[in-house]
Amino acid sequence: LAKIMLGAGLIKMKSPDRKWKPGDMSAMYYFYETQPVPNPFSRYFHFMPKAWHKFEVWTNHVVELVAPFLLLSPLRKWRITGAL
Repeated sequence: LAKIMLGAGLIKMKSPDRKWKPGDMSAMYYFYETQPVPNPFSRYFHFMPKAWHKFEVWTNHVVELVAPFLLLSPLRKWRITGAL
């Protein structure tokens, strides 16, 4: 799980797409328009403020680039935190 999550985060950081980079951070705005399986809340989230979408991208980066290292920690408490 740690390898998959870290890989997904690194791919986003290494991609030439500026939507995932600091400064733009608008990837989630476009995600709600183009997601493969939309749900009833997609329209609501699509029209959230731009600041919310930037927060979603930052949260995604933390989950995919920081949490995997917690999963690999020798301390049980940190592994549980990384899994949440």
